[in-house]
Amino acid sequence: LSAIHEVGERERAELAVRAGDILLDPGERDLWAHALQRRDAWVLCGPDKASLRIGIRLGLRERLVSLEGLWREAGFTGRRGQPGPVP
Repeated sequence: LSAIHEVGERERAELAVRAGDILLDPGERDLWAHALQRRDAWVLCGPDKASLRIGIRLGLRERLVSLEGLWREAGFTGRRGQPGPVP
């Protein structure tokens, strides 16, 4: 969250070739185009089915995490002291 990374046409084109027929909105497209260029550790927590399909198609399933899993790992227990998301 400390920086905004510019995504160029080359990165978008690489994603388009690798993603095939899966359509993403412009923000998700740029996020995935940027992620494919990174060599450090990262995970993606996104609710959008198309974004999940891209991650699986690209062989990055181990980098996808559910919101509930992220909350659990962070120790979030909800307002009522129950594990999981706030209803």
